[in-house]
Amino acid sequence: MLGALEGILEIFENIPAYILYAIETFINAFFEVIQLAIEAAVLVLPGLPEVYTPPAYLAEINWYYPVGTLIGIATPLFTAYIAWLAVSYIYRKFGAIS
Repeated sequence: MLGALEGILEIFENIPAYILYAIETFINAFFEVIQLAIEAAVLVLPGLPEVYTPPAYLAEINWYYPVGTLIGIATPLFTAYIAWLAVSYIYRKFGAIS
């Protein structure tokens, strides 16, 4: 008899854990539905086009002077510089720096 009462007490003590588990399961199910919707949308999309292969001389030029890499490096630096100019303008306007 005492064992049965301890089992019932254990169930009542674990009700908050059961509620949290139910909430977690609901959230996971929600994200699974979103994932299924995205997968269904991707299946409807047409196939990707063929990859453009540049001529051999362009590949040779790109080997010695990697334009894409230079643009990939210079773009964030340029963006940071423009952001710095904007922040310094705002600081100067409100008198934080002279």
